[in-house]
Amino acid sequence: MFSFCTSVSYSYLRSGIKEKSKNTMKKFFLILLAIVLPMVANAERVGIDGIYYNLDAELKTAEVTNKSSYYSGSLAIPEKVQYDEVTYNVTSIGLKAFYRCAGLTSITIPSSVKFKCLMLSMT
Repeated sequence: MFSFCTSVSYSYLRSGIKEKSKNTMKKFFLILLAIVLPMVANAERVGIDGIYYNLDAELKTAEVTNKSSYYSGSLAIPEKVQYDEVTYNVTSIGLKAFYRCAGLTSITIPSSVKFKCLMLSMT
């Protein structure tokens, strides 16, 4: 009789641990999804007047980003851009927006850009 009670208790305990770890994993993935989804859902990459931006529809902000071909010549970043009849404030420059832009001779950055993370490489 003792061994029966032990095996039932052990089996019950083991199933409880499995259920608890499943619930923990579900919670983890839900939290991860809740953090990542807004970042992906809000950003739209568009080209406006030769400069590419990640647009945040919720905050109405724009971040300068890289484009498929490299920027060259003189570049003047505006304070605001308009896309689909919505005005976005240009507030930042992406990490590799100007990476490998050997033909870029000058960049004019407005005071509205608070986050400037420039990585330049002239190769």
